Amino acid sequence: MAPSRRFAELDASGAARGRIEFARELLTEAEPLTERMETAAAAIRTRVVAERIRHLVKIARDIFAAIERDPLRIDRVRRFLTYYLPRAAEIAEAYASLERSIVPDTARLAATSELIDRLDGAFTRYAANLQDADLDKLDIELKLLKSSLDEDIGPARTGIPSGERKGTT
Repeated sequence: MAPSRRFAELDASGAARGRIEFARELLTEAEPLTERMETAAAAIRTRVVAERIRHLVKIARDIFAAIERDPLRIDRVRRFLTYYLPRAAEIAEAYASLERSIVPDTARLAATSELIDRLDGAFTRYAANLQDADLDKLDIELKLLKSSLDEDIGPARTGIPSGERKGTT
């Protein structure tokens, strides 16, 4: 059985089709990077660093899932997928390699660990950026709904308990 094709259920034309195909390509290239990071985390003896790398993988997969839900938001995470994620895989593998050295270079281990911490901040920022897109949509929906309610039943009166509003006593 052939693997399912991402976004197959979306009916898109024109520019949207191109963005969906671009999202499909980026996610297809990104998934092996998270697998490399998981492999590196399993090889890392320093528990805190291994857990941070696993956290990066979790955030990356959350981002993948968000893009699969709405591939048209791919532009919000393009740099994450094409730059930060590949570098994170390289850094995770480098840390594992440094740990396996006969005489581990503690300065390099510390510098690499610090970069992993900073990558966590970047990953988190990109995930939040996708969530902000959802919140932007919510803000628009709230404004539209409020406007419709104001038009249909009048503006909301604040400061009056619900039991004391006109028609509810």
